[in-house]
Amino acid sequence: MSLFSSLFGASEIYTRSLDEHPEVSSINLDAFIKGVDNVHIDVFLSKDFTVSTTLFITDLLSTVLQEQVGQPYWGERLPQPNAKTLARFRTTYVDMMEGTTYRAKSDSTTTTLLPLAQIAALKYIMESTESEIQRTTHDLKSLISQQEKRGQSTLDTYEQVVCIAKYEGALYNQIQLFLFQQIEKMESSHLRDLRKSVLGTEWVLDPDRLFNPLLRSPHPENNYVMMHAYVMPVHTNNQAYSFLKLNQLIETYLDSFDPADHKTQKIFLPEPIEDTEALISDFFENNQTEIHFDWKDQPMNVDTLFDTMPALKALEEAKDSKNKQSIEQAKEQVQGLEHNFDKLYQFLKKNKLLEGILTAYQTAGVAHYYTGKLSPKMIYSYLLGGAEKERALTRLKNMKGSESIDLAPLKEVAKRSKRLSRRQHSEYLIRFMRDFLKYRRDLKYYFLTMHVLQNIRILLNKEQIQLSKSNASLYEVVSKKEQNNDDRPIKRHVILKADVRGSVGITTELSKRKLNPATHFSRAFFNPINDLLERYGAQKVFIEGDAVILSVFEYADLSQHWFAASRASGLARQILGVVDKQNDFCRKHQLPELELGIGIDFLQNSPTFLFDGDHRITISSAIGRADRLSSCSKVVRPVLEKFPHVHHVENFALSQDKGTTDHKGEANMRYNVNGIELSPEAFAKLQQEINLKGIRIQVPTSKFPSVFYIGRYPDVKGYMHTLVIRKSEVRVWDSTKSDGVGAIVKGEFFYEVVADRKRLKLVNRMLKTQ
Repeated sequence: MSLFSSLFGASEIYTRSLDEHPEVSSINLDAFIKGVDNVHIDVFLSKDFTVSTTLFITDLLSTVLQEQVGQPYWGERLPQPNAKTLARFRTTYVDMMEGTTYRAKSDSTTTTLLPLAQIAALKYIMESTESEIQRTTHDLKSLISQQEKRGQSTLDTYEQVVCIAKYEGALYNQIQLFLFQQIEKMESSHLRDLRKSVLGTEWVLDPDRLFNPLLRSPHPENNYVMMHAYVMPVHTNNQAYSFLKLNQLIETYLDSFDPADHKTQKIFLPEPIEDTEALISDFFENNQTEIHFDWKDQPMNVDTLFDTMPALKALEEAKDSKNKQSIEQAKEQVQGLEHNFDKLYQFLKKNKLLEGILTAYQTAGVAHYYTGKLSPKMIYSYLLGGAEKERALTRLKNMKGSESIDLAPLKEVAKRSKRLSRRQHSEYLIRFMRDFLKYRRDLKYYFLTMHVLQNIRILLNKEQIQLSKSNASLYEVVSKKEQNNDDRPIKRHVILKADVRGSVGITTELSKRKLNPATHFSRAFFNPINDLLERYGAQKVFIEGDAVILSVFEYADLSQHWFAASRASGLARQILGVVDKQNDFCRKHQLPELELGIGIDFLQNSPTFLFDGDHRITISSAIGRADRLSSCSKVVRPVLEKFPHVHHVENFALSQDKGTTDHKGEANMRYNVNGIELSPEAFAKLQQEINLKGIRIQVPTSKFPSVFYIGRYPDVKGYMHTLVIRKSEVRVWDSTKSDGVGAIVKGEFFYEVVADRKRLKLVNRMLKTQ
């Protein structure tokens, strides 16, 4: 697009097209599940990466302290790290990002994890650098105490502590700079090619945003980063050269060049960024945190508007070609650019910004000589001259140890700055505009990235990792070799509750006979059940003398094992078989028999988990529902047992009014004696899993007909088993009738897994005769 208007007239300006700012890729945090604290997004980074990063930072910090303590110009160049720790850091980062990229290819739900993974890795680097500096300081102070007790010299150790205290800001930034550079190299080469090959895109997050220099600092106004990456404005509102004033003036000035149809992208931040209120107020009005990106956030547009060098080169080439039309066009371009620059020069001069801009660059060129001795702000004031210089000298005289500070480099820079040519002025001013727009843009990127950073939590504690993982709220960023194929999120689950009755009587009788109840139940009941769990893909939730709660999970990407309802039903039948054998033993030895009532419920989601030490506690509403399905009413049971009764499960409504409940909130009363009741949800899931053939028949001695379904399902090992399910109408409990059976409740059914051998044979025989 071309420039449309200017304060100076459209005919006077150079009209090359301006580049739009590219669309900013955003990370939708709403797409992620909140972690166990219900506030942050839980992220687990590759253990290989976190270990290698910490070792690398420690090694780098140790090298710096050993080589640069006592140097006159500390930190001018960071020492080279150990080659092995550097190689390990690079390898583990690449492995971690490769694993995440391949997961994004195989599972579309992990595509959004890739940019989150990149930012989380940077967060870990930032936090680890700070914590390692603090840890090193603590360790050195502890060493001094030990050396003093042993009568050893503490001089070298003490110098290292002083070095960290004096140069902590520079030390942090230099380590961060080195680490960010390594990440950028890896992301811009092999990993970029991998993303292009696997995902069809080179970048999932803007590289300018990902490698934003402001992220290398604890705060975006940090002078060390400002000097290395941008011009160094002094962030005080009462000075002419403050960011607030510059931002307002330059924004207004550049608006005069607005293209007629320029595009603006608006991104809303839903919450404030910690510790950046002052900076945000410079960008946002009325506390509305809405970030705007447009052509003014493309630093290269400064060259398009003001840099005459490319146009002068084009003019020389046109003259060589002796093409009159090309020569005239090139002259027009040069004149337009010179006009634009002259207007910029006059604008900055009128607003008394020229001297401050030039001084900022002189400050950046000399500040590294005075790291830990003079602040960049003091250096800036000295070089600015006049009253600012006098104030700086006064502060310098009052500083402890100021007599040892050599001001010769400062004086030399001050002399050189007075001899700058007009061309050098032009180069600095264009560089300033480019740097300033880059800083403005990077501040906006910083706000966006910090919004993500403050909403994620990198888990390192084993218990927290286990808890978040079990609740399917942990986002794992690991290498391919660290990925566990069985460690997938739970999609759905079934709970099986067995209400064990008669255990107290057996325990009492065995104790009277001086026999061990624990070994008896372990040998005859719990151990056989434990042996069944693997075959049916079940896990223990809770097992005691009178309660057995088991779970069957369905995991993502394991559709070949999505038989939770049928396998839980088959497992329930096997558990009843265990009880039958136990009762044979009880009858033989005149012991009370065990009685069981089993309930099975299904939920279309994952349970949640808590941990008591290493013990995982499952939380699911299906546990309570399975408990009710396994129960047997003290009202219904004595009535039904007076009549010949072939079925082991019956279900009665308290009233035809579905809103009627008992004192516990239950609308139904159950009969469940050595039976298995499925919830309607579990039966619906069963119908999805296997092909069920149904037929309505009335079993002898049963008062009413039922629909019996038969089907086959595979266990975990692939062996096929048969299931028979009985579907019957729920009836009203009528206490006025001798058998208690009242009218049908329209539209309500209950479901029983047929388990006893006699009834299975009977149903099979009747099915064959139909």
